[in-house]
Amino acid sequence: MPCKCASVSAGVLTVDVNSQPVGLVAVEVAVSRIACDVNHGVETVKPLVVDETRRWRSQHLDLPTPLVVRWPGYVELPDGDRSVVSRRVLFARDGYECQYCGFKATPGKALRQLTLDHVKPAHLFPSRAAATTWDNVTTACFACNNRKGGRLPMQAGMWPRTTPKAPEFVQLRFAGRLTEAQRNYIRDYMRLEDDLAL
Repeated sequence: MPCKCASVSAGVLTVDVNSQPVGLVAVEVAVSRIACDVNHGVETVKPLVVDETRRWRSQHLDLPTPLVVRWPGYVELPDGDRSVVSRRVLFARDGYECQYCGFKATPGKALRQLTLDHVKPAHLFPSRAAATTWDNVTTACFACNNRKGGRLPMQAGMWPRTTPKAPEFVQLRFAGRLTEAQRNYIRDYMRLEDDLAL
């Protein structure tokens, strides 16, 4: 299924035989593996999502740029470390959107357009580290963070749109590193997994 956008990707999303997202590899690595497969007449690495607008050409080969590839085998991944709060993962968890007013930042500029807000203010905890947990932080634009200040949501009359919680595995692993086509693939995969669980 070709991608309509010509976005530049830092990497190719790899998935295992069960279509579970596994990691990112350099575009050159994925193209090299696909080219070797074509040369040997086998298909161990299968492109699932490609960008037809960017091509890799040689004397005997013309390939679209892969965005998502199925790597051979099954990979068991360890759970990511959810104890450390990072802005990159927080913003991805909240959809790059201020949880108070709904301002939507662009993923590449989120660090300049959004801030981390403590739902229960940090000064009410014994330390800033104790206040910075996944269930107490949310994404806010600069204006909303300043307006809320060091007050509780009920004092400021501002409540987050979603309840803060620990991020999902995919958010933790790939936050801020995927193209739109890769994010869509993962969304479809997560929906399929939810449907199969029913």
